[in-house]
Amino acid sequence: RIRGDLARVRLGRYCDVGRDACLEPPKRGDAYVPLTIGSHVVVGDAADVKAAWIGVGVRVGAGAKVGASSVVKDYCVIAAGAVVPDDAVLAPLSIVAGVPARTVGTLPPGAVAMRRKEAERRIRRLRHHPSPL
Repeated sequence: RIRGDLARVRLGRYCDVGRDACLEPPKRGDAYVPLTIGSHVVVGDAADVKAAWIGVGVRVGAGAKVGASSVVKDYCVIAAGAVVPDDAVLAPLSIVAGVPARTVGTLPPGAVAMRRKEAERRIRRLRHHPSPL
């Protein structure tokens, strides 16, 4: 579910949003603000994203929750089931896990090209083998 009825949701190229995942713009005061998601992002099944910004190449694991107005910088990995608190800022290339989510590692710089290719392969595969609704 992409809640573009509340505020603008902008998705970059080669994004994959899993089943039962929810992308919802964050609320500030009485108004919703836009949610921007970069290219090559994968959001796992049943993930709940209310961030203000998701950078390029981010992977959000299945069942993870990204709190309102959080900023997830480029190439972060949010583990399955992790809960990122409201207003959190995750550093580029960080790996976070747990409840609440904490940094448990860092991706090597060489992972950037690999993650981009992985996202493009995934989208090409989905185009050739769409799942039934």
